[in-house]
Amino acid sequence: MYKSIGVLTHYYNSTNYGGLLQSYALCRYLNSKGVDAKQVCFDASKQSLKIPAKIKLHLYYAKKRLRGLVNPKAFLEIKKRNKSVVAFRNGIPHTNRVYTFKNLYKLNDCFDAFITGSDQVWNPISVNEAYSLSFSKKPNYSYAASVASEKIPDKKTKYYEDFLKSFKKVSVRERNAKRILPVESTLVLDPVFLVSADTWRTVASPRLIKEPYVFCYFLGDSIEGRKMAVKFAHENNLKVVNIPYLKGFYRKCDDNLFDYSLSEITPNDFLSLIMNAEYVFTDSFHAICFSYIYKKSFFVFDRPGKASMNTRIEDILFTLDLESRFIADSTKNLNEYSDIDYSKDADRFSALKQDSENFISSIIRGSKDG
Repeated sequence: MYKSIGVLTHYYNSTNYGGLLQSYALCRYLNSKGVDAKQVCFDASKQSLKIPAKIKLHLYYAKKRLRGLVNPKAFLEIKKRNKSVVAFRNGIPHTNRVYTFKNLYKLNDCFDAFITGSDQVWNPISVNEAYSLSFSKKPNYSYAASVASEKIPDKKTKYYEDFLKSFKKVSVRERNAKRILPVESTLVLDPVFLVSADTWRTVASPRLIKEPYVFCYFLGDSIEGRKMAVKFAHENNLKVVNIPYLKGFYRKCDDNLFDYSLSEITPNDFLSLIMNAEYVFTDSFHAICFSYIYKKSFFVFDRPGKASMNTRIEDILFTLDLESRFIADSTKNLNEYSDIDYSKDADRFSALKQDSENFISSIIRGSKDG
């Protein structure tokens, strides 16, 4: 049995609610099994990039700064939200030292084994060698690793083949990843499902909005889902709550539609907003996960231009046996939908949860075969 496990995922300096909550969940679950598990503070911004990637990154940040100058109020609200997540992030077990790719090898003196995942650690569009665990001289595993792509480009196939040879066991979060990776893998649930609903209720903040409300959580820019949420809410005498500027810059789609627009929101508040909502409208993978955990009725919408995200959403809805909650037609009357029947878990979900717990147990034992 491993006494200590280092976890590499998108944790360090993250302001993403879903990313932080899955980081928390995996460590908490491993800790509950007697393992000293910690998130590795890996500063991906220090990695060396090729010239085209550097230019793309500089343009991205220049665009964010420009939008901040155009709308300084949004810029200030974003700064508030980024600060609001710090306490929760710091409360997740993590290494005291911040590592770069050049000194990750020093982690071999700190942990008995390593896990990479969950989230988009193996996205071929933005390959980061740290998540291949190439620095490791200890047993390597993945838990719920996401490729977040329809396919692996031919020119990167060998890279994946080579680094995956070092893994003792591989698990992935989506069926498509299981299909396209050049190695045998196990399909598992996102780490947030490893933590009980009762525990997540204790993590959530107290209720933030007194009136009954619809919670809007849209990462994409499409206005259609937002308009449908507002229309549905007003037809049912509900308020509409939104978190604006989730991409880290001003977006017109966040303007003037909502009764409450809340910026200074912690991960605990994010959970509370889902837990206490009458309905959730979203295009977010983790908002779907927590809607299911908290047994909320929800509607899911397309995120235009993000085929990989839609694949992930389609996959989790299939697992939950709730494909009907994906709204592809903006003319649909959502009042005709029944609330979700949560009298029992979907069969596919129940089976995958057992597989997920078994997979984690096999990692802890250091078993190769389960």
